[in-house]
Amino acid sequence: MIIEAGYDVLQLIEPVVHRDDTSRHSLWVLGLDSDLRLLFLDIAARFVQHDAVDYLKQIDACLSQSIRPVRYVVLAYHDHSRRWEPDGWLDAIDECLSARPEFAGRELLGQVVFTDDGYFSTVPRYSFRDYPSLEALPRAAACAGPHLFLDCGCLACRQFEERRDRARRDRLHDESAADVRPALAPQ
Repeated sequence: MIIEAGYDVLQLIEPVVHRDDTSRHSLWVLGLDSDLRLLFLDIAARFVQHDAVDYLKQIDACLSQSIRPVRYVVLAYHDHSRRWEPDGWLDAIDECLSARPEFAGRELLGQVVFTDDGYFSTVPRYSFRDYPSLEALPRAAACAGPHLFLDCGCLACRQFEERRDRARRDRLHDESAADVRPALAPQ
């Protein structure tokens, strides 16, 4: 699944966070790859009683367990003590989290904090393409066929070819490095 908007994030997270009592008291991490494809939605910490900043080790451990590299992150939890607060408190937590070394090489898309009355969120609500500050995010595109065999210039085929070529180069580099063996000394 490709995440294209904040409402995609909410559709994934909300039913999981409210599934049962354990889920409602846990810190959830949503991991996305560099193309905004869903990698996982998993619990980083149980019995959460503070803001996400207090659970950096658990968040890092959760992100590190992913088989594929995590590029974008969304955090979610239910805060039973939170009431409507002044604007900006969650943005300040986002800034603090994003500056931490645990997020090096990753981008925090935001947090969703559910309360008994609703939720707070720093994840953009609508399509990411509608936000000028998110113009660097990858864009999802549908390219209808038919595609030309071996010579299609559409976005999807170019992206596939670039990834295939990169994987081939990496594999050849790995194989050539493995083939370098020290010469045997004459006997």
